Amino acid sequence: MEARCSLCKEETKMNKIITSQIVVAYSLCPHKAFLLLEGKEKGKLHEYVEILEEQRKQNRGDYLNTLREKNTAVAFTEERMRDRSDLLIDAVLRHGDLQAYCDSLTKVKTSSSLGRFSYEPTVVIGAHKVTKEDKIELSFAAFILGEMQGTLPASGTIIAMGEKRQRPKLESHYKTVTPAIETLRDLITPPLSQRPPVILNKHCPYCPFRDECKEEAREKDHLSLLQRISPKEIEKHNNRGIFTVTQLVAVHSFFPLKLRGC
Repeated sequence: MEARCSLCKEETKMNKIITSQIVVAYSLCPHKAFLLLEGKEKGKLHEYVEILEEQRKQNRGDYLNTLREKNTAVAFTEERMRDRSDLLIDAVLRHGDLQAYCDSLTKVKTSSSLGRFSYEPTVVIGAHKVTKEDKIELSFAAFILGEMQGTLPASGTIIAMGEKRQRPKLESHYKTVTPAIETLRDLITPPLSQRPPVILNKHCPYCPFRDECKEEAREKDHLSLLQRISPKEIEKHNNRGIFTVTQLVAVHSFFPLKLRGC
């Protein structure tokens, strides 16, 4: 029976793919990442998110068309990586249970298992400003690329709107991505008791799961319903036996009760 349970867990892991979207979601909210892994049906996207996605498609199209017109790029395949192609586009990177999309891979003079060269990733975004989440997306793709070529890329490129480019160094970001991957792998494995709790935060208004999470938080009278309360503050209150807004107000009658508007 124990061997059978172990086999079931391994099959569950094999059927789940950890994507860039899930890793970025984890950086914003572990519960959101869990819902994506679970295949939960999303609600309506926030208008701002829809605008960014549309701009990203446009920016990506302009970038790739420019490369094609210059005849400097070829479509990605692993075989073309090994053949030393200088520039590969439309790259879907896969390694085990990990998968990420890169708009392009550029050959650089850093030795790897491929030879006396390796590749660095480029991702295109739909905003004018590069965010922490954009760097995590790039770093996750770079991590998979590193697994494929035996050498982690030192840098990558993010192309924002207006052809603005940023080349972040990735070493520090790998320290965020690597443990996130391990935690997500643990979430894939039953039992579902490992489900991260709902903790409302500033990202909630833009999340497609916002309505159901806020409803759950209301049912539990969760402390994260309060504005400007951090996870560390919630943990501090929990350690004192305070888990709900009602309990907090009872202990601190002067506590300013301002609920989130998400």
